Amino acid sequence: MLSRPFAFRSSPARLSALSLIALLAFACRSHPPEAINPLVGDGEPESYSATVVRTVEEGDLREVIITRVVRSGEMLREEWVEQWGERRALILRPDLGKRFVLSIDKRTYSEASITDDQRAGPGVSAGIESPADPEEVERAIGPSPPAATSEARQLPDQTVEGHPCQVTEARAVFEDGRTEVFRVFRARDLRGLVIRVEEESEAAGRRVRVITERRDIRTQVAQDEFLVPVDFVRVEGAS
Repeated sequence: MLSRPFAFRSSPARLSALSLIALLAFACRSHPPEAINPLVGDGEPESYSATVVRTVEEGDLREVIITRVVRSGEMLREEWVEQWGERRALILRPDLGKRFVLSIDKRTYSEASITDDQRAGPGVSAGIESPADPEEVERAIGPSPPAATSEARQLPDQTVEGHPCQVTEARAVFEDGRTEVFRVFRARDLRGLVIRVEEESEAAGRRVRVITERRDIRTQVAQDEFLVPVDFVRVEGAS
């Protein structure tokens, strides 16, 4: 079952802006992560679909968040299930200047201008939280202090889900004693698509581990994924 996406917040071991920006690369191409974080490459297939699985572990707590992402050129579709069980979808159509939010079970949808969304944030005007909303993530984590020491290195290639991957690791130690280890796996046979991100944060005896993966990757995408079904009824505001 697809689970509702959320922005994970941990304090004092907060997830860094570096890792969260990288995680956003799984969901939104319109905010190129390579302009912010050189660890995240800009290569990816022109079209693909994938199941995105994010596992968050802190002590005895473990939560798994699952979404589905479909991309073709600049068009994007995300699907998830809300906490109360409602299936939802978000369709971004830059070619039309529109964004559509679908309630699959109610067979309704709402639409908004992408230009308006850029001012309000993708998840705000529709009344939803979206993993493709960098403004929401920025509000969640706040400013991050600079690392006292940091280093990055290339690790030996690994195979993930049958894909040979280039692996990069970054380590940072902050003045408050917090440490972070960050690994990015890019599939060589998928034009450098990031298919796995690992982060480990530790501070004051607390350890948080987050793994985000793209699974079941397919490069053939049906164009009707980006269309609102003809029998869906338009509603105002959040559908």
